[in-house]
Amino acid sequence: MSSLIQATRQVLDDGRDYLVALESEAYQTPISLLSGSTLGQHTRHWIEFFQCLLQQSDCGQTIDYDQRKRDQRLEREPKVALSALETIDQQLESIELKRSLQLTTCPDRDPIQLATSLERELWYAVEHAIHHLAIIKIGWNALENLPLLPKDFGLAYSTRKHLANSY
Repeated sequence: MSSLIQATRQVLDDGRDYLVALESEAYQTPISLLSGSTLGQHTRHWIEFFQCLLQQSDCGQTIDYDQRKRDQRLEREPKVALSALETIDQQLESIELKRSLQLTTCPDRDPIQLATSLERELWYAVEHAIHHLAIIKIGWNALENLPLLPKDFGLAYSTRKHLANSY
């Protein structure tokens, strides 16, 4: 298994770690420290980047992250988000990492097409998710009566490896 797939699965595992411990009420609670956003909103956002990449690359060669579904159920129901993570995990079994793609940016204005690959975009989705997991950890700690998250939750894959080798 490639290290990229391992890193992707680690992010999905981090998602599972907090989603299984959350009730819908806490998941939907606006957190002032996060400018009123919720854990669910951040979760939906990072999950949809994976969904968008995997669905669009399966249907063609153009990726446009602005075309995410913005499924409100993902940000309201932790169980729906958990199910989405399972689907993403299953899709990892059959992806062709070296596949060439085109990334579209600024679709409402003068679109820019960039050459990329599924491998590059999956790494982007991993790094993007880690960024949101770090934000989720801040929000999580601002809420009351939630269990502690693992100490390496929301850390980059390379940081985890570095810390593991430092001890």
